[in-house]
Amino acid sequence: MKVSGKVVVLSLVLIAAGFGAALWYFRYYAYYHPVHLAGDPALETVRRKGGEVGVTTIRLTPKGGGAPVAVPVRDFRGIDAVTSPIKFRACFRIDMPFEALRQRFETTDDATPLVGPSWFTDCFDAARLTKDLEAGRATAFVGERGIHPGVDRIVLVYPDGRAAAWNQLEPQLRKEKSQAERIFGEEK
Repeated sequence: MKVSGKVVVLSLVLIAAGFGAALWYFRYYAYYHPVHLAGDPALETVRRKGGEVGVTTIRLTPKGGGAPVAVPVRDFRGIDAVTSPIKFRACFRIDMPFEALRQRFETTDDATPLVGPSWFTDCFDAARLTKDLEAGRATAFVGERGIHPGVDRIVLVYPDGRAAAWNQLEPQLRKEKSQAERIFGEEK
């Protein structure tokens, strides 16, 4: 049986394209699922339909320590993935005066918004959030330390009540990762 070179090349191209499409899908879409606030009426509808769903409450850590406190939020949109504790992203509005938040809750200078999937940038645009943080147009608060082992939740709030949240590695783990990248070369 003689096989044409064109058939072999076409087969290899189709296999590579299929693999590339699958890889793209799994990287940007497959593992993400919506996150709802605890008490959201839509939550029960999603569960009845058999959809995978996450549930969360937005909390902030009081100055001076103590257990994180739930804060009132609305217009919540969030995503998460079971594949990593740092894939959580959300945007919402906080229904508390900005100055009251600054007086009552712990702020942090160690916040780095993590890039999320491109289809979620209308809600969570890490580049814009980073610029606003650096320019002082927004303030980062400690949401919950150790929300997962080695992971903290950060909540960024604008004076007008717009807010975003994400999970990031604790400072010590980020330092260790950075040291490893210097020794073994940065991951791409």
